Formats: sequence, structure tokens, C-alpha cells
Amino acid sequence: MHRLRLTFPYLLTFLLVSATTLILYSLRQSLGSPVIALLYLLPVVLSAALWGRWAAVTTALYAFFGFNYFFIQPLYTFTVHQPQDLLALIVF
Repeated sequence: MHRLRLTFPYLLTFLLVSATTLILYSLRQSLGSPVIALLYLLPVVLSAALWGRWAAVTTALYAFFGFNYFFIQPLYTFTVHQPQDLLALIVF
């Protein structure tokens, strides 16, 4: 039971970033990369407020990889070809 209580926030952070990714992916034609990066900060801040620092760090990592994989060219890879995209990822 104690282990479940420790892992539950991390499962919720994953689900929170997944839901954010689905919403942003459906709006990707009308949003630019900087706006998407800013909107990915919402689950990070929410996780920090609800579950603390380590949940926020975990959420930030999930969001970083989701942002890179789904919204940075070339899509569906973890490589970055444009210097401005790399800068956006680092700033995020």
C-alpha cells in the first residue's frame, strides 16, 4: 500500500502530460512551437503545486520528451535539426 501511494503521483503526472499532448497535438496546426512549449508548463506547475518538486521534475521530463517527439522537426524522432528548435527545448 505504501509503494502505491509513492508511485500514484508519478502515474498521474504521466497521464496529465499524455492528456496535454493529445490536446496540443489536435491543435498543432494553429499553435506554434513557443506556444506549445508554454502550454506544456501547465502540467509541470500543477504537478509542483499538488505533489511537490520531484513530481514536477518528472512531469517536466515527460513534457520535454513529448514536446520533442510530437512537435519538433523531424517529427516522431528525438533528433533536432534546427538550432532554434534546440534552443526552445533547452529553454523549456
